[in-house]
Amino acid sequence: MTQEIGIGLMILAAGLYPGPIKRQYTFTSHKLTSSCRFVHLSDFHSGPPFHLASSIRKTAPDWILITGDWFDGRRPIDRALALIEQLRTIAPVCFVSGNHEYKNVQWSYEQLCSFLDSRGVTVLNNQTVEIEKGIVLTGIEDCACFPEGSEWKQEKQRIDTLVQSWDPKKFHLVMLHRPNHHTQFQGVPVDLMLSGHAHGGQVRIPGLINGVYAPQQGWFPRRAGGKYTLDSGVQIVSRGLSFYCWLPRFFNPLEWIVIDLKRA
Repeated sequence: MTQEIGIGLMILAAGLYPGPIKRQYTFTSHKLTSSCRFVHLSDFHSGPPFHLASSIRKTAPDWILITGDWFDGRRPIDRALALIEQLRTIAPVCFVSGNHEYKNVQWSYEQLCSFLDSRGVTVLNNQTVEIEKGIVLTGIEDCACFPEGSEWKQEKQRIDTLVQSWDPKKFHLVMLHRPNHHTQFQGVPVDLMLSGHAHGGQVRIPGLINGVYAPQQGWFPRRAGGKYTLDSGVQIVSRGLSFYCWLPRFFNPLEWIVIDLKRA
């Protein structure tokens, strides 16, 4: 019995390990003219302070991409602002909103955008920019900006208008907070899409269940965290950086992601 208790405690400790951990991906494409390294961060939710910036600095990224829910009205905004200040000294930072950027009780979304802009952070509200030669970055503002009930339709209309000017010969990287909204780009030549929002499905059983529950996807979500296929590319869904004592994560440590793009 003592041995079984010991094994059970070891499994529990491993399952509750909070992280954060670094997860790494490498992609090659004939569209690329040179190599580029990105750090992908998501769903910090004004979270507990930890020494993330020093770890990110050691990876020497060319760009830092944040896919929403960096701020959260239930927590002091200072932590999220302080980490932004550290990140922007490492590499250029690009940001798209998540649903919680519209629920911040301290600052409005417009105030957040104004602050980020003043600190040199590029806020992509349905915009496309060429950040490296041959690499085009598109950021989609979260659909929480639309009146309730019209989100899906209005987001689709925006995306359809935006992609009309895309050059299919270039490498297209999309930042989109909600992973299940990848279908809004059906038939569009997306090479790489970065998302968050699902928090890794909260509880995982490695090798069996990749997430028990995620917002908007419900029970046993299809895109909770990891690498998924698109029509013409790949989607990487971050498990995020948020932790709440009253909602423990199990076999689902906080993560930050390093992505290397290389010429094929």
